[in-house]
Amino acid sequence: MSAAFFFAAEFQYTAFFDSRIYQIAYSRPPTYPEYVADMALLGVGSGGTLTTNRASFLEGFSHSANFLGLYAVLQNGAYVDALLSRSGISLTPAERSALITGGSAGIGLAVASALAEDGWDLTIAARDQAKLDDAVAALSTGKNTVHAVSANLAEDHAEAVVGQHLDVHGGLDLLVNNAGVGLIGPLEAKKAKALDLEIALNFRSAYRMMQATIPALREAAGRHGASYIVNISSMAARETPPNASAYVACKAALVALGSSAHKEFSREGIHVTALLPGLVDTPGTSWADAAARDQMLLTSDVAEAVRFVLRTSPRCFVPEIMLTSSGPGLHALIDWDALG
Repeated sequence: MSAAFFFAAEFQYTAFFDSRIYQIAYSRPPTYPEYVADMALLGVGSGGTLTTNRASFLEGFSHSANFLGLYAVLQNGAYVDALLSRSGISLTPAERSALITGGSAGIGLAVASALAEDGWDLTIAARDQAKLDDAVAALSTGKNTVHAVSANLAEDHAEAVVGQHLDVHGGLDLLVNNAGVGLIGPLEAKKAKALDLEIALNFRSAYRMMQATIPALREAAGRHGASYIVNISSMAARETPPNASAYVACKAALVALGSSAHKEFSREGIHVTALLPGLVDTPGTSWADAAARDQMLLTSDVAEAVRFVLRTSPRCFVPEIMLTSSGPGLHALIDWDALG
């Protein structure tokens, strides 16, 4: 088997392992004397040059003998376990778990599906129990654990939802705040009850979920080198179309929340990202005509953006990702003035 094994498609955990190698090299590495001793145990060094400083640790593995040293490590399960135990790092994808609000349909379900394919354990939270049951059946691979929580997140159930997740999975590596609602119409016609619903579901629920999950995310970052919060905002936060004032304001607030949280928690290894997709073809955009929906983003596009964030190294923080369709912006697909 050649050294290309490290990059082989059939190696189930390639992307996850690659990110952990960065962590070993740059975040919580063994000391250089330990490294020399480790390589000596593997019989590496006599035919090549051992790196002499931490900064060149990972780079050195790309050259002949040292790369073969890493290759030897990869094939020595007991040694990997010992090395990672010393570094406080786990490579077992089954230990990764995500909590996704609004996870029974649309963008949330697409993100959950992508994570399930990658071996993640999941909790999905939404209101409709029947949709949750269908989603659990679709997301269960036989190798992961999928839990559903029926909750109206416009009400304050954050602590209960997170508590259930931790009871089932034991820890948390990723929070995806996706629950939301868009009630289109003129500002002056907005009823107070509808305004309260949009603020509660689009912004307050995300804030409360973040508050409830920070302790678990902090623990996961300390154990694995990184943990993640992904807030699903909208390009509407940037383009601010008419007749969507409450929705636009909440989505802009979600971006600002993430920016502030990044400054507060990034040094602890908690990554906070705002995704700003344009119009996405989901049940929530069923009000648009067929021609417009045929040009909208797919839910899988947003899921791939989440995957990208998770596959970067722990030293790479991604505050925002914008996704849009062709044309000058949201106004190209929808006549927002006509929605007044």
